[in-house]
Amino acid sequence: MQSSHQNQDSLRSRSQNLLPRPLLSPFVAKTLEVEGDSGFPFGAAHYNQRHNLIIACPLDRTIQFYDATSLLPIKGRKALKVDRSVVQMSFHPETDTYLLGCTAGSMYKYNASRNQLKKLKVYGKQVAGITFLDSNFYFFTLLDSKKLYVGTLDDDNVFKVDRGHPSAFGLHHINKRNLLFSGLTNGDVRVYRTSKLPLLQAICSAHTGEWVSGIHSLNINGKEYVVTSSKNQPVKIWHLTKGRMRLLKVIHTEGVCPSSIYFEQEKMIVIGDQSNEIKFLRFPSMRLEKAVRVSHLGVHHLFSMKEKGLIGVRCGTGNRVEFIQLYP
Repeated sequence: MQSSHQNQDSLRSRSQNLLPRPLLSPFVAKTLEVEGDSGFPFGAAHYNQRHNLIIACPLDRTIQFYDATSLLPIKGRKALKVDRSVVQMSFHPETDTYLLGCTAGSMYKYNASRNQLKKLKVYGKQVAGITFLDSNFYFFTLLDSKKLYVGTLDDDNVFKVDRGHPSAFGLHHINKRNLLFSGLTNGDVRVYRTSKLPLLQAICSAHTGEWVSGIHSLNINGKEYVVTSSKNQPVKIWHLTKGRMRLLKVIHTEGVCPSSIYFEQEKMIVIGDQSNEIKFLRFPSMRLEKAVRVSHLGVHHLFSMKEKGLIGVRCGTGNRVEFIQLYP
């Protein structure tokens, strides 16, 4: 009897694999218009899958919450006030906690499960980069400050861990590898090992061109790839191997490309730049496969809503988030 059930499951699995996969045909399906003065474009935005909500931070010193299905304001979560505009955000999914960095150097912690906002410290300079290390430690940098800092949420302590560190607008941590990537205004990317905090071990660096405006990683077939973008330089894809960053591809874009998404099923990287196009590029050839126009120039952030078949697009102008439907 058990063997019969196993055979049926095997046949069902094979039949599902034989079904044609939906054809990728991306288009702008819906738009979230954020409340408030349209003169305040976005500073940060994020999709929280656990609560099915969009957290939006327009540059009017508020944090707003919208239902990710209806795109209507969530009645149980009133807009929260902060003392300066939120321009940097990092999320720790296990604790459902956000770190929010503001223009005047103030920093906040927001727990989405408890709907609690707590002010941490004020540094007097804009928070330029911020990223979680784990549920307690986080890294951050300040504008025009040649220091890299590590902070702790448990006791709100802060340590300076690199004093010869030019301003960084791109900080990215790979938890499974204990690696911190820091993109600097002098065009360098530094890679640190983070397993012995508060000590950092610099393991390698690479030069990208002009100041690095964004840096993030993509795990493809078990390998880590790093995507860097610079202020007026092409996007570059690197492979971190044998203790060094090896350049693989150069992608010519229109200005800054601060974020990207990799879709394993389609073997595509999705990027946005200073034009109003979202580009779908085949990996590893990086051949352009699809392009979708959004309404505003200057894509600042992309975020995946994989289980909904959507990509959220936050532009640097306008008070809206547009959502690209991937399949019909």
